[in-house]
Amino acid sequence: MTPIIQIILSVVISSIVALFIEEIMFRLRVPQNTESKGEYHGRLYWESKDPLDGNSKLPQNSLFKMINYIGSPSCVDRNKGGSAVWKEKDLRNTKFVRAEIIDEMIPHDSHYDFFTVWIPMSIAPEKSKNLNTISKSANYDPLKRWLSVRCYNLQSIVVTMWLIKKYSDGDYSLDKVLQEHKPRLEEINNEKEGLDSKLFKQYYSYL
Repeated sequence: MTPIIQIILSVVISSIVALFIEEIMFRLRVPQNTESKGEYHGRLYWESKDPLDGNSKLPQNSLFKMINYIGSPSCVDRNKGGSAVWKEKDLRNTKFVRAEIIDEMIPHDSHYDFFTVWIPMSIAPEKSKNLNTISKSANYDPLKRWLSVRCYNLQSIVVTMWLIKKYSDGDYSLDKVLQEHKPRLEEINNEKEGLDSKLFKQYYSYL
């Protein structure tokens, strides 16, 4: 065997070993529970990072958390700028009808949005026109009667949905919603138990 062939074989073997190690490390990072939470395998090439912490890939980290919470997405585009989508059929154990995490960072006040969730909700036209006053990332489809909210975690999304439903049901005025939005977001995001907190479950149960 010539030296050149030996070098080529060495490079090929090293590349294969590196890919194998990368795959193993990825699977160790991803929460997996095939019985109730779903399963997801494969490398991601998402690159969007928190501008305040260059080592934190927020969309990717959020994907791992949601896999652990609601199961594997219905489909995943693993490439840079890709997305993970949960369709209605894979959200039957939740109150949601669609969820999507995109490898992007959309500036929104003091944070960045990349995670959108849809939920069925009937909102009167005179109230749906005020949704962008409550949140620039809230939208309503009057034909499907679906409310969507985009943010950076499910806790913030659910709190915003809760306030919009309170407004839609006539329990809160628009002024009261605007007054309580920020403090309620701060409160839910200070809960150390996150999605397992009693406070989050209280908001979610009302939807």
